[in-house]
Amino acid sequence: MQKQSVYTREFYAISEAIAKFRHDLLGHKFIIRTDQKSLRSLNDQSLQTPEQQTWLPKLLGYDFTIEYKPSKENIPADSLSRSFMALCLIHSTFIENLRKAQLEDPEIAAIVQKCSSNSPPDPHYTLQDKLLHRKDKLVVPLKVDLISQILQEYHSSITGGHAGYTRTLARIAS
Repeated sequence: MQKQSVYTREFYAISEAIAKFRHDLLGHKFIIRTDQKSLRSLNDQSLQTPEQQTWLPKLLGYDFTIEYKPSKENIPADSLSRSFMALCLIHSTFIENLRKAQLEDPEIAAIVQKCSSNSPPDPHYTLQDKLLHRKDKLVVPLKVDLISQILQEYHSSITGGHAGYTRTLARIAS
């Protein structure tokens, strides 16, 4: 879903939210506020994409209007949704790739081995869920693909917030 357009992701979110709160929304008029301007005319659009053909019929029978509200005017909701999504998007494949990369790096693998046998070379090293940490921070091997994935998630992803260099680096370091 992350590679879909913002329009598609927002449309999907609306469809899923309405489905989840169906019992509360049926029979009541409600307002959907979105920062995706093109969704204002959702009810007036012809069905062009497979997503629209799947999701729009699910919205039939609900009495709602869609209002556009730019993110800069709706900062609390925007930041809450980004934070929530950040918590939800921890991918097990990334974790598995990180474990594998730690064991493939000779220096890190040696520290992991010592920590596994309860004799860490430094008391600041610990194993948590089979991942090496130093001072409670993940140890990331110098592998371009892992570093790129971390930068993508913390900066360019939908949950990243597109913060500048300093803020992105501070978030990663924390």
